[in-house]
Amino acid sequence: MVATKTKKRKTAAKNGRKTVSTNGRKPAKKKPAAAKRKTKKRSPRKPRYEPVLELPPLSPDECQGLRMSIAVNGVLTPILVDSDGPVRRIIDGNHRKQFADELGYDCPEIVKSDLNEDELRTLARALNIARRHLTRNQKRQLVADQLIETPNFSSRRIGKGLGIPHATVVAVRKELERTGTIPILEKTEGLDGRRRTTRIANTHEFYRTPTHAVEALLDREEFQGVVWEVASGDGSIVKVLKNYSYRVKSTDLTTGTDFLKARASAANIITNPPYSLAEDFLIHAKKLAKHKVAMLLPIYFFRGRNRFDIFKGDGFPLKRIYMFSQRLTFSLKFEGQLVGEAGCHGWFVWERGYRRQATIDWIPNSK
Repeated sequence: MVATKTKKRKTAAKNGRKTVSTNGRKPAKKKPAAAKRKTKKRSPRKPRYEPVLELPPLSPDECQGLRMSIAVNGVLTPILVDSDGPVRRIIDGNHRKQFADELGYDCPEIVKSDLNEDELRTLARALNIARRHLTRNQKRQLVADQLIETPNFSSRRIGKGLGIPHATVVAVRKELERTGTIPILEKTEGLDGRRRTTRIANTHEFYRTPTHAVEALLDREEFQGVVWEVASGDGSIVKVLKNYSYRVKSTDLTTGTDFLKARASAANIITNPPYSLAEDFLIHAKKLAKHKVAMLLPIYFFRGRNRFDIFKGDGFPLKRIYMFSQRLTFSLKFEGQLVGEAGCHGWFVWERGYRRQATIDWIPNSK
């Protein structure tokens, strides 16, 4: 038995293997080492981008030119974003980012994280006005958007923020005030944060109608019977009507008569209405006038999905528009100053029972 064990040890040693005495038991099998788990490294989630503003689209030529430039040269001007987080809002460079992603190019970024929401939107408008080839109307629309968001900012502050002339902001502000889109404020906030009285605090939307504008209407259109001026203001229209020997009735909100609550009738109504209430004035005037209604209105009074019936329906249709070939200037005396404001206007004339097609005549504005 001993000889047999010795023989096994010699044979194992000859084969280069170590032997361990098991005292007659089978050696335990060695457990294989546990395999290391392979863990995949997760790639960081790509950030999501969205524009701060929805701006007018680029023209097809501009899109093609920008795309070709990026395809050849890559993105040379970094885009401007509000953060480096998972959601990044693009202040400037939305189209550059879009084309870079399509072409598989890197898009460098500059982070501007120290702005509040109003400042972000103002900066986005300013950069796009300066960089892009926007039309005049598109620029004015961006100014209008800014005024709607921050009507309490002074026109000078908005102009400097957008890089737009102060006069342009003033003109757009007046249009929005006339249509009632923004309120007429007595005080606005300047660049220094101080609140100052506006140049014109015109809460009743009073603008003096030029004498020659009224004469142009009366030289072209006849009115039978009494003429009611329902928003007479300082009487500029009434004076011309009397000079043309019309019998005139004159009322105004400032003298105690709210036309929209009036129930009296008249043969004709002629007025330059407050524009924020122009549609209401017209609807009510057509109920009270027996023959004609003539109103001095901006040319864009045509706009509005619900105005079709006002122009054509209800047996009191639009007869004629007398359009001024040049802008009319409306004046207002405020704090000792005579202030002028120009606009594209025309006389809109409705006639009860009129059955022909409405026409447009032009008034050469030589005065």
